[in-house]
Amino acid sequence: LSYPEEEHGFSMPAVYMNRGTKLALSAWVPLLDTPIAAGGLVTVGGSNSCKEYEKIRLTYGAHEVESGDIHGDGSYTRDPHELLALGRRLHATSFEAGDLVLSTVYTMQGFATNVSRQWRVSAVSRWIMEGDDVGPDPRYMRTGDGLAGWDANRENKARYPRSMQQAKADWGLG
Repeated sequence: LSYPEEEHGFSMPAVYMNRGTKLALSAWVPLLDTPIAAGGLVTVGGSNSCKEYEKIRLTYGAHEVESGDIHGDGSYTRDPHELLALGRRLHATSFEAGDLVLSTVYTMQGFATNVSRQWRVSAVSRWIMEGDDVGPDPRYMRTGDGLAGWDANRENKARYPRSMQQAKADWGLG
């Protein structure tokens, strides 16, 4: 859900589900027609496997928002220019209701700023391979509460003292 003029950061889905398998796919489906102006999905081409993003995948991508110490919404950045500086292209387009975008949990992705007067309504689901020896993140199974506890406290600097900028510096990323 994105209201008009809402901005979003860029993140890898892995940081929200790092207590389970990494062999997962993320599926994004717009439930209404979504022109670019309404804030459609933006992905960074090749970020799930290219050399330019390897250190980000191994540091930020291995971070787990709930058990980590970084406050905020889990976004790596809100500035697309920071991602473009790594030499990869951003991919965005208009979407029709029911389109499907599949990506790995290590694909850097976000949403364009919604500069329209319409809401962006979409759904995200994660898919894992049957028989995977690690299994799904238990927080998302049947009675799990997902990240509700983290979401309610993610700006608590006593619990999550580091900023993403500090974490990037500690990881040698900025």
